[in-house]
Amino acid sequence: MTKEQEVAEAKKAEAQAEFEASLEGLSDEEKTQKITEKEKAEKKALSHNAEIEEAIKTERKRREEAEAKLEETRRKAKERIDEKKKKDNEDENENGPLTRADMKSMLEEEREIARKEMREEQANDMAKELSESVLEAELVIEIWKTRKLAGTLREQIQEALAIATYKRKESQNNELKRALLNKDGINKDGSEAQRKSAPLGEPKINATDKTVLRGYIWDGIKGAYKKKLSSGKTLFVSRDLKKRWIE
Repeated sequence: MTKEQEVAEAKKAEAQAEFEASLEGLSDEEKTQKITEKEKAEKKALSHNAEIEEAIKTERKRREEAEAKLEETRRKAKERIDEKKKKDNEDENENGPLTRADMKSMLEEEREIARKEMREEQANDMAKELSESVLEAELVIEIWKTRKLAGTLREQIQEALAIATYKRKESQNNELKRALLNKDGINKDGSEAQRKSAPLGEPKINATDKTVLRGYIWDGIKGAYKKKLSSGKTLFVSRDLKKRWIE
């Protein structure tokens, strides 16, 4: 196990201990809700990690292809220089001459690679500082290596991080928008946009739901049923009985 993996395992164990401590004093109902929320978060994190790993593979392949292309350019350049030394007055070979633009591009790429190799350790430290996980930092470095980014090293790493997290943040923003639009009691067609915060009348429910909701009272502002818990907090249940949360 590497040092980074040991650190990650230690943090995981610490987080688990803190979570277990947070369950103390809660009712069984509250404990069940917190455990369910934690399991959902862990499942989401696993999916996110799988996406990052796939992105790392894509970036690494892009870098390796670019390096192979540069190496091929070097090889052809050497062959043509050697050939020119032997047959200075003969026609260029079938691959055509290596132009000044080709040579300039090759040299610029080599210098860029050399600069990044010299600063890779510093870049790694910055990526770990700015990223949410070791895996995300690895993706940031792969993006930094494969792209020509402007600015200082820190600005380059910040831009690489923005590229690495773009899809995740876009997904989070979309989820937030959907949550706001789908919040119980909110009119979705826009015809009552100015009245979203207005108290809602208690909905009509069947006998079975009344039994389930015994002890709950309707909260028109929240658009949900509520019940005071022994801990002093309030348990809310959405009008369709599908969502529960504590405040």
